[in-house]
Amino acid sequence: MNCQDVDAWLPVYEDGELEPGLAAQVQAHLQECPRCRRQVVAMSQVSTRFRMAAYQWPIPGNIEERVRAQVLALRQRQQITRLLGVFLVAVAIVGALEVGLVLSPWGRVVWRFARLTWHLVHGMFMLWALTGTTTLIVIGAICVFLALTGMYGIRRMMRNSLA
Repeated sequence: MNCQDVDAWLPVYEDGELEPGLAAQVQAHLQECPRCRRQVVAMSQVSTRFRMAAYQWPIPGNIEERVRAQVLALRQRQQITRLLGVFLVAVAIVGALEVGLVLSPWGRVVWRFARLTWHLVHGMFMLWALTGTTTLIVIGAICVFLALTGMYGIRRMMRNSLA
């Protein structure tokens, strides 16, 4: 084995991961070649310094907790975004129905209902800005429930007046 071959295998040899047959050949070359021995010593010193440097800067003990907390916060933000999207679609549907009803003969009642729905939605966003996810879900469900029951009530009024 020549110096060029040993140069290719030195990092693996230094790490102790070279297969036994090749390790014996590299060892035999190192006994004969002072230049390659100096290289092994230099590599060993660098490896030792890197290992020592890793111990000089310890990893904070709470790093796992901090990473978990950030992942949880990210998941909560994603969940809020999804819920907000669903809620906005529901509000858009109810809003479209209300616009259609405002133009109908029962426009005054529908207009009052639309204003009520607007105040509920506005209140939901204000509370969402001040609180967390659970409150958003509860308030969103209440707003959707009130909007749907209001629409149902208006529909019944329209049917009764036509009958």
